[in-house]
Amino acid sequence: MLGAIRQQILIPPPLAATVRDVTISGITGSPITTGEVVITIVNDTFGTITGNADLKAWITNLPTGLTATAKTAVEAGSTIASIGVSGTPTAVSSGALAITIPATALTGGEAITVTANPNAKFAITASSQSGPNWDAINWSDTNAVIGTAAAGLTSSSTDKRAKEMATGDLATDALVWYIENKIETPYKQDIDFAYTNGGGLQNNGLAAGPITVGNATSDVVKSDTLKVFSVTGAQIKALLIANSTDMTQVSKEVKYTINIPASGDVTITALTINGTPVEDGTVYRASSGSTPTGATDVVTIPDTTKFNTVIPYYIYHKTGGGTVTLSPEPLDRITITSQ
Repeated sequence: MLGAIRQQILIPPPLAATVRDVTISGITGSPITTGEVVITIVNDTFGTITGNADLKAWITNLPTGLTATAKTAVEAGSTIASIGVSGTPTAVSSGALAITIPATALTGGEAITVTANPNAKFAITASSQSGPNWDAINWSDTNAVIGTAAAGLTSSSTDKRAKEMATGDLATDALVWYIENKIETPYKQDIDFAYTNGGGLQNNGLAAGPITVGNATSDVVKSDTLKVFSVTGAQIKALLIANSTDMTQVSKEVKYTINIPASGDVTITALTINGTPVEDGTVYRASSGSTPTGATDVVTIPDTTKFNTVIPYYIYHKTGGGTVTLSPEPLDRITITSQ
C-alpha cells in the first residue's frame, strides 16, 4: 500500500497544451493579414521569450513563404504565448496547425505537442492571377495592348438601363475578382457578388479586336469610388426593384428574374446567389460603386483604385496575359418578364 502511494507521488502530472481557434487565410503570391496563434500550456511554464523571436520551428506544417514570430514578449513562468504568422505564402495549405513547443522554450525541459484543434487551421488557396506576367505591361501606357476581343462587348445609353449588358457582366465579374485577388491588404476580402446600375456603364463598350489599357479603362464602366459592404437579402431585392428602370447589372454569382408589368408593382420572382435562393434575413458581402440603403460594415476603397481602373487588370488576367481571346459571357443572369 505504501509503495503504491509513493508511486502516485512520483508520477508527474501530464504535460499538455492547447491552441485557440484561428484561421490563417490567404492566397499564394500575396501577403496575408497577420494571424495570431495563441497557445496555452498546462503543468509547465514558458521560459523567457523575447518579442519578435523566431518561432517558425514551432509550427511544423507552416506553409513556405510564411514566418512565425513571438507577437509579444513572454515572461518566464507564463502559461500563454502568442505567435504572429505573416508573410507571402508560396504554397497552398489546409488543415489544422501542427505545433510542437521545443524543450528549450519550457521550464520543465520537455517538449510538448499541442493538441490539434480543427478550428485552428490554414486556409491558403492558389492565386487565380498566377498566370499573367503583370510586369510585362506598362499600365500607365493607354496604348498598351492587354488582349483581344473576339466580338464586341456593346453598350448603349438606352439598352444598359433596360437589360443585361455584356459590359455589365464584364465590369461586375472584374470587381469580384479584383476585391478577392488583386487589391492590397487590408481591403482584400471574400465577397458574395458585385453589381452596378446600368447608368454606371459607359455607352460605347469594347469593339472586336485589340484591347488597350485605355479602351478598358474608358469604355466599360465609369470611374466610381468603390465600396465593400454587407447587405441583407431583403435589401438586395429592394435594390433590384428600385433600379428596374436602370437595370442592375450583376456578377456571375447572381441570377434574378424581375417582373416589370405595364402597370402595377415591380417584383422579384426569383433570386439566387451561387445557385442558392436568397433569403430576406441572410447577410451578404458585396461591392459596387455605390452603397445601397441600409448597408452596414461599409469599407471605402481608396481613390487610387476606381471602378474603371479595375477593368484592364481583369481583362489581362482573363486573357491569360493576352494569350486567350476575350469572349462575352452568356447573357443569362437577368430574366425580365412582364406579367
